[in-house]
Amino acid sequence: MDKFDWFKNEFEKLSFGEQVDIYNRYCDINKLDSHIYPMSDINEVFAGCTPFEILSNVSLAYFDVKDDYFAATSNGLESFNDVELFLDDYLSDIYKCNEAWEKDIDEGGYLDEIYEEYLDFKPKDMDLDFYYEIVEKAVKQYELESNIEDYLNEYMKFK
Repeated sequence: MDKFDWFKNEFEKLSFGEQVDIYNRYCDINKLDSHIYPMSDINEVFAGCTPFEILSNVSLAYFDVKDDYFAATSNGLESFNDVELFLDDYLSDIYKCNEAWEKDIDEGGYLDEIYEEYLDFKPKDMDLDFYYEIVEKAVKQYELESNIEDYLNEYMKFK
């Protein structure tokens, strides 16, 4: 499993509220105005706006006050009920901004999977070159900040 698939899986385990918090944090970090708001906050969000300003944003996109959430998008103001469906379009960008999610999703689980899948496979009769190739691939593929020599030293204990 690559790191993005792992992240997506972990993200989907979070509650809608946690997912929205991460998305809004992503918007803050990247200075985007497309936060997700509950529909109950609509009066507060648009306080001070003229009806024309509100309608000019809404007219470009789908908007229904009966929906649970709304956000400003590139299409204008958009309302929706399915937070997961809305966030699917942004998941790749959120993933690249680990500041937005590192407090809510622990990367340790991902590293555990990598070590289990690649680095703990050390039978005594494995060829050293083959082991080196596996470790090098794992370090590069999973962006590990490790020294390949550490793993080779571990391997030599089994020889």
